[in-house]
Amino acid sequence: MEERGGGRGSRGRRIVLVSTIVALVAAAGVSVVLIRREPARRAKPVSLRVDPALSPVTRMVEGLDDADPARPVGRIATADGIAGDLVRGELIVGVRDPAQLAGLLRRWNGRVVDRVDDAAPGDPVDHLVRVQPPAADLARAVRNLTKVDPELSGVLRASDAETLGLIAVAASESVEHGIEVSLNELSDAEAISNGTSNEAANLPGNAFDWFHFSSGGVHDVGVGAAWQLLEGYGKLGNKVRVMIADGGFNPNADFPLTRKLRKADWGDSNPMSCTGGNPCPWHGTQVTLVAMARHDNGYGIAGPAGPVAELVAYENYLERWTNLRRMKEVVREERPDVVNMSFTYRISLFKAASEAAADRHFKAMINAGAVLVAAAGNDGRNVDQETCGFGECGENTLWIPCESKHVLCVGGTERVSTLRHDDSNYGSDSGDRTVEIYAPYCMYVMKQPQFPQGKDASTGCGTSYSAPFVAGVAALVKAANPSLDPVTIRDVVTATAHPGGVLPEFAYPDAKQRRIDALTAVASALGVTIGPPKVAITAPGPNSAFGVAEWIDLQASATDFAKRSLPVSWHIDGERDPRIKNKKGAASIAPLPAGTHTVTASASDIRGVSGSATVTINVVDQPPVMTIVAPAVGLKPYSTQAIALIGSSGDPDTNQPLSDAEVSWRVTPKGGGGVLFSVQGHIAAIPANHIAPGQYTIVVTGNNGGPAGSATRALEVLAVPPGEHVPNAVIARPGDGQTFDEDATITFQGSGLDQEDGSISGTRFRWVAVSDQGTVKVLCRGSAFPGSGGGGGGFAIEKSCKEFTAKLGLDFDPATPGTTTWSVTLEVADSAGLIGRRTHAVVVTFSEG
Repeated sequence: MEERGGGRGSRGRRIVLVSTIVALVAAAGVSVVLIRREPARRAKPVSLRVDPALSPVTRMVEGLDDADPARPVGRIATADGIAGDLVRGELIVGVRDPAQLAGLLRRWNGRVVDRVDDAAPGDPVDHLVRVQPPAADLARAVRNLTKVDPELSGVLRASDAETLGLIAVAASESVEHGIEVSLNELSDAEAISNGTSNEAANLPGNAFDWFHFSSGGVHDVGVGAAWQLLEGYGKLGNKVRVMIADGGFNPNADFPLTRKLRKADWGDSNPMSCTGGNPCPWHGTQVTLVAMARHDNGYGIAGPAGPVAELVAYENYLERWTNLRRMKEVVREERPDVVNMSFTYRISLFKAASEAAADRHFKAMINAGAVLVAAAGNDGRNVDQETCGFGECGENTLWIPCESKHVLCVGGTERVSTLRHDDSNYGSDSGDRTVEIYAPYCMYVMKQPQFPQGKDASTGCGTSYSAPFVAGVAALVKAANPSLDPVTIRDVVTATAHPGGVLPEFAYPDAKQRRIDALTAVASALGVTIGPPKVAITAPGPNSAFGVAEWIDLQASATDFAKRSLPVSWHIDGERDPRIKNKKGAASIAPLPAGTHTVTASASDIRGVSGSATVTINVVDQPPVMTIVAPAVGLKPYSTQAIALIGSSGDPDTNQPLSDAEVSWRVTPKGGGGVLFSVQGHIAAIPANHIAPGQYTIVVTGNNGGPAGSATRALEVLAVPPGEHVPNAVIARPGDGQTFDEDATITFQGSGLDQEDGSISGTRFRWVAVSDQGTVKVLCRGSAFPGSGGGGGGFAIEKSCKEFTAKLGLDFDPATPGTTTWSVTLEVADSAGLIGRRTHAVVVTFSEG
């Protein structure tokens, strides 16, 4: 009799110019003001390119109507890994003024193929426009795209030049003509890529996580991962014909879009029965869906072959002769790649002849190109059970098609373990006429298959569902490598299955205990090794060095066995660092303390398997950069004068100056000896008559908690000649430590008084400015200043430097960009040639205007 096995059961390095105003209070009571601007973070420049390896999931979509041909599809992907498909050559255009639309059509040789006629008053009217985009002007397209989407960053890839040209056209019309233009993207093509497949609302969440679809767990079947693998290698578009030999087909939204129904002589009736003679209406519907229900359509369930299957539904006959004979003819006519038979003939008499006859039919089907899969049955029996009599032993029952050597026979396992389900038939032999592989016994099925509009699901159990599930996996193997013949596909499915765990080995040492593994089967067909994710860190480089105040950019890529990009998580020194601003492939980490640090990027694939990459970086606390601005190099002041000490500082890690409390001066005799003078601050002075004439070493040191930095200058102090007095120089303007904008015109005003000569004329003045970078500027030289050629009437025109104006400007300092400290010295010469000096610090800052 015929048996159907289902139906049972229940249910720096550019660091941007300075910001922040810092006041430095000098020992001399002067303030120096420095300005610093916070760095602005910028997106990477946009670029466009064609990437032929970027292949759309669906290459063609159907036309708008019967007279409209199928339309080609392109694909685009952004730098951060977001990809999607679109219809090539089509734009969605919204206009209020028909003249705008006419202009667009004229510019790109376009035509309107559809429009929305029910736009609300005042709203643009939407049109579907087909254009012929030229080769993209990349520079122009980038400029326009940056205006349309300012947040766009990095490389934007297109699958082909036409798609890139279409993007350029849309950007041009949006920016240059102010028209509302968008692309005609495809939806629903990302479910496999994203690892999601949503079916009936009453089922638990994502099909990728179902117990019989997921990777890992008890069964570790990996259907979702197998889909992703096929997609990654561009094989998901390969279509496989799957024939369901059954009865009771009621097509619904889960049936493959491409399907053909071969009905038996009884027409639309459904004379089916399940195991034990119980009625089993719409059995063919349930079996079809278990094998190949469409994925991610919010309806019913999903089947392994859903993304690749084309259905041939054959309503079979009851009796074996007609049924197998007619089935063979249909296989020859329809040329399916896989045939599922969820029925069983129990044969107790003339078993050898029956077996031989059946084998001939099945062999003919294999020769026609079909992999044959059959249900083991739901009697809880050993199909290889023997009975001995008259001195010979033999099997008491022949189970056809299960026990044909040309058929892959499938048993069922428990839901919560790998053990055989109590109701599933099983085998104890090691040959090819036994139960060869197992799949879950209970599956999600349609709750009301007789009603196409009923989309909810329930649970059904039986090897009638185990078998089409394996048939669906066989279809995936065929899609992975269409050149494989039926025998090889069967071998791949069995050879890659999980071993053991179905039957007690001590009781059944020869039994085949394979359990279906969709992912490994597909990988084998592709010749792919399923390894952990490949993770590569592209930034920072190994042993890179960073400052203690420097943000560190992180960049990594991760791909799984299916060549899919994976999100990346980051760890610093083995811990997930909460300062990392995002956890994707690109991230940034706040400054780290000085020392050696380990940066790890890791990613996990759909199986929960992780891969990682690691680099070691060095964070260095660089010493401050110190500069002595005054006393100037070569200056030889007299001991009776105060000697100005002016310094500048900068922390190269922060691009900020140090505070006055972090800056100190010391004066020691040349050649060694004790400290004669010490003081803190950027601006100070050695008092008059504090040190005797002689040679000295001046050191300015900066220490802000890390390694110290310093600068050194030699100083020779002169004795005043006997009987002489050094004139006194006074700077009235600018004030000591005064701050000016880089474009400011500064007024300089001074006076001189000598004990012998009295008030000194401005013609005997000279003003000299020295920057913290060593640049020397003579701002003004009086006509009678020594060495100027004057004093004896050498100048035809008398020149006084008592008051004048000049600009100092900026002299770039890498440690404190945007700020320059100048020492401005007024020199006054008396009639004896003695020169008195007075020095002020002047700070020039960057102007934002």
